[in-house]
Amino acid sequence: MPKNILLTYPAIFTKENNSYWVEFIDLDGCFSSGETLAEAMEKAKEAMGLYLEGLTEYPKCTTNIKDITLENNQLISFVSINLKEHKRKTISIS
Repeated sequence: MPKNILLTYPAIFTKENNSYWVEFIDLDGCFSSGETLAEAMEKAKEAMGLYLEGLTEYPKCTTNIKDITLENNQLISFVSINLKEHKRKTISIS
């Protein structure tokens, strides 16, 4: 069984109408969405896990987020996932 691997990446949450769109800064093509901010965060973790689970090397995390320009309907948050736990959940669902 692989070791616990905790990975964290920043994501931009954009409120559009009555839902949220999520885009990861460092994970090209990794997107998610949710009707509430809490749901968008949970779905972002799932999307991030699926994106990262097959990789052997992980993208570098942008940590200096103060220079990222956001629009009025956006916020930025770090999203973390334990890949070992994600893989365990994914396997048990399959």
